[in-house]
Parts: sequence; C-alpha cells; structure tokens
Amino acid sequence: MAVFKKMIKHCGVLFLCFWWGGWLSLSYSPFNPLVSPSFEVSLLYIISLFSVFCGYFFTFNIFKRKESFNDKSSFSLDKKYISNSLTRYSSFSLLLVLLALLYVGAFSSNFSEYFIRVRGADAEQLISGSGLIDYGLKAILYPITLGVLLISFSSPDSKSFRKLLFFSISFLLAFSYYFQVNYPIIFLFILIFYSQFNYSINSNVLSKFRFKSFVPLCVLTLLVFLAAFNRFGSSDLSGVVTHYLISYHTLGFALFDFYYNKPESLLHCHSFGLSLLASFEFIFSYFLNFIGVDGYVSTSVENVMHNSIPINLGTNGQIRYGNAFGTYLFSFYRDFNYIGVILYSFFYGTLLGILNLKAYKGDRFAFSLYLYFISMGTIAIYVSPLDYSYFWTIPIFMFFIKYKFRFR
Repeated sequence: MAVFKKMIKHCGVLFLCFWWGGWLSLSYSPFNPLVSPSFEVSLLYIISLFSVFCGYFFTFNIFKRKESFNDKSSFSLDKKYISNSLTRYSSFSLLLVLLALLYVGAFSSNFSEYFIRVRGADAEQLISGSGLIDYGLKAILYPITLGVLLISFSSPDSKSFRKLLFFSISFLLAFSYYFQVNYPIIFLFILIFYSQFNYSINSNVLSKFRFKSFVPLCVLTLLVFLAAFNRFGSSDLSGVVTHYLISYHTLGFALFDFYYNKPESLLHCHSFGLSLLASFEFIFSYFLNFIGVDGYVSTSVENVMHNSIPINLGTNGQIRYGNAFGTYLFSFYRDFNYIGVILYSFFYGTLLGILNLKAYKGDRFAFSLYLYFISMGTIAIYVSPLDYSYFWTIPIFMFFIKYKFRFR
C-alpha cells in the first residue's frame, strides 16, 4: 500500500511507457494486420522508452531534495489579467472558426456533402480557397486554443474554468468539423485523461474533477468511433477496430522499420538538430519565401512529405497501404542517429520529471507544461509532434501568458 501511494504521483509517465510498450507488443500479435517491426527496431524503441524512464526517475529523485522546488508558483487562473486574457483569446478564436465555417458554406450543406467536398477524391488542398484562412486556423488559432486549454486544466477549481472550457472545446469541435479531422478530439481526450493526475490541486477538487470527467471522456470516445465509421464507409465493427484502432497504433513501428532498413531513405540523411527545432525552421522557411528566396524546404516539410508516401505494409500477402506515421523516433533518429534516440529520450524524461515534481509541489503552470509534453509523447505514436509547425509555439504562448505580457 505504501509503495502504491509513492508511485501514484508517477501514474502519467508509467502509463506513457505502458502505452508504447503495449502497442509495440500488439504489433507482434495475430491481431495486427500489418507487418511486425524487426527485432532491431523494437529494441530501439525499448531503449528509447528505458531512457525516458531513467531520465524521469533520475531527475525526479535528484531534484526532490532541492529546496527551490518547494516554492509554489504565483501563477493562478483566478488572477484577473490571466482569466480575462484567456477569455479574449478563446472567444475570439471560436468566433473566427465559426465565421470560417460560414464562409465555406458548412452550415448550408449536410454532413455527407461537406465531408466529400473536404475529404473526397476531388477535394481541393485549401478548403476556403485562401491560405490566410486555412493556415491561420491551423498555425495560429489552434495552438492558441490548445494553450488556453492546457492552462485551464491546471485549475479546475477556478471560477472561469467552465467558461474557458466551453470556448476551447467548442473551437476544437468546430475546427474538427471544418477540416474533417479527428486529431483535435483525440488530443482533447488525452488531455482530459492525463488531467486525472493533477496533484497540484486539492485532493477533494481532484476527486470531483475525476467524477465529472467521466461523461466527457465517454462522449469523445463515441465521437471518435462515429468518425471512424464515417471514414470507413461501413458499419462493420471488426473492420473499424482493425483499421482505426489496431493498425493506426502499430503502423508507426512498421513504417519506421521500413525506412530504417533502407539506407537511401531520408531517415539516414541526418538533420543535426533541425528536426528538434523544426517549428522554428518552418517559420524561417516561410520568411525566406516571403522575401523571394525559393527552393528552401524545412526539415519538418521534408519529414512529412517523405512519410506521406503510401507504402504497402500488409502481412500475409494482404495489400495495406499506410503513410505519415513516422512516430517521434523518426525525428530523434534523423537528427543524431542512435545518439539522438538515447539523449533526446533521456532529456524528454528529464523534462517530464522536473515538471511533474514542480506540479506535485503545487506549481500549476508546471502542470500545464507537463500535461502538454506528456500528451505530445502519447500522440507521438501517430505522427512526430516535432514536425508540427506549432509544436514550440504553444509553450511559448503559455510563457507569454505567465509573465504578464500583453498585446499593445
């Protein structure tokens, strides 16, 4: 019992390792419709997870003795300047995405017509026809809303919590409908799940929050399944489970293995830190294009384009094409080979250890960052978060809020 009480504060990182280890194990089962990764690639994932585990517990136990970590953060959602700022950002974002939906005629079309228009074979790359609208939603408003949501989840006992939650979740649902994607809903589910381990708040508040979170988690699960049935185009439950549950979580291992065993692939063309800093390089590449310098392609764009090429990964002679699921290991390995996998994984575990310790000591802002990075580590089983143009934008925005900067 005593051991359980000591380990409960580490539930987040333990679940993260269990999540990855579980799907890696399932990739070798007969339920997996895709080829299994080679032993060498599986070992590489295991080493990476072990490095995360070591980095986390080494840091947590070392800094546990530091007096400086006993000070609680002055950051609070109940402070008016923070609450008012977040309300403005989230409500403004919601208004703009609703206007975008109105502009593209989403409200005047039924669901099937709009889905075919956005995701059908003849769909245009830009839904609105304007990069300013589509990229503005993805690169600016989406990360701002996620930042608001992360900060909100650190303080479910705040008076403005429900209001901010309403604006943020409404935006994510509208955003999902606009682009006909489900990743915001999946990410929201993961955020709510990890919020159950928020020990920066009072235990009574946490118990009430856990109880109230049950219904939203069930609703989000239902939405994801409905979206899966819609995309699958059939009511075949076994087909949906095989395709959207099992293969979506094992595809990354098979795809990485495919490129790992091809010496000529982009994976072996090392980027020496640019995959880690891809968000900043992506902005830099846009600046070069803006001033008329053509031909420069950012590392994140290279990674995404490379992993978007359909590859037949079916097993037992079956034809099953998959793409875009490079996982975080693609970015880690591409930067510095095996050294990148071990060091990046260890540093990631270290970051989680520091943030969770500070959160456990009562720092709510640290919990917001912990919630962000551990959630990104969870969805990294699909696509490497480092390839997102907004990966570093979200924590920067959160620090922007914390240190009382304001738009002039």
